[in-house]
Amino acid sequence: MSEMCQKIYIKNVLSFLLAGKMRIFPISDTHNCHRKLKRLPVADVIAHGGGLTVLLVLSLLMLGCESNKPDQKVAAEKPKKQEVAKPRPPVIYLKPYSDFSQQEAKELVPHLRRFLDGCGLSEMNVVVLPNIRLADSLMNDRRSRYRGDKMIRSIPEDGHNAIILLTHKDISVTYKGRPDWGVLGLSLMPKHVCVASDFRLKHKKRDLWKVACHELLHSFFNMQHCPKDDPLCIIKDAKGHADFSKKEHLCKTCMSKLKGGKWFSH
Repeated sequence: MSEMCQKIYIKNVLSFLLAGKMRIFPISDTHNCHRKLKRLPVADVIAHGGGLTVLLVLSLLMLGCESNKPDQKVAAEKPKKQEVAKPRPPVIYLKPYSDFSQQEAKELVPHLRRFLDGCGLSEMNVVVLPNIRLADSLMNDRRSRYRGDKMIRSIPEDGHNAIILLTHKDISVTYKGRPDWGVLGLSLMPKHVCVASDFRLKHKKRDLWKVACHELLHSFFNMQHCPKDDPLCIIKDAKGHADFSKKEHLCKTCMSKLKGGKWFSH
């Protein structure tokens, strides 16, 4: 019998045996007289040698079937790559004080939106929050101006989003030895809260969004004033001048610094 036929035979024998279709008849203690036996029961396999022989026959059949199975290589499951959740884009909240209307705040949104899109920050949303009270406790000692630093420190932050406070009032800060220096806006890095005022602007409605973006770049993106002192760069140091008429965008140098920051690293 060829090897292939042996394999088929053993496989068929085992399948019949396991299915209960094969009958095995053991003969023991015949002392070489088994040829004289008559009327033997009908069986598929006659095993001469008793119960131990039957077990041996079954073992050989099963071993032969297992040994003739084709080798199966179990492919190792590749571990699934865990998807890293993309950080939730920060939101820029415009928080107007009670002297600054909701409508005025909403008019700033498209200007900020256009500036952010131009900087490659289109995923950041701009949302106007309800007005908050402009408390007298935020004023200076002479009660003539509102202290920008007090305004910023009075607002809680979550460390992820940005907040721009909006007011028409005159704001001030201690600057270069002057205890009450009037400013257009203020940020206290690394806090994500800043304040913008149009009180000292020459063109209030036209240029307030530029002051807001200027302070946003300081507070949220941790950027310094333009190193090139480019008159067209929106983050150029005002140096006491309240004219933002020429400032529309970031210069190439400052744009490169912005895009080299952490917000473009993911």
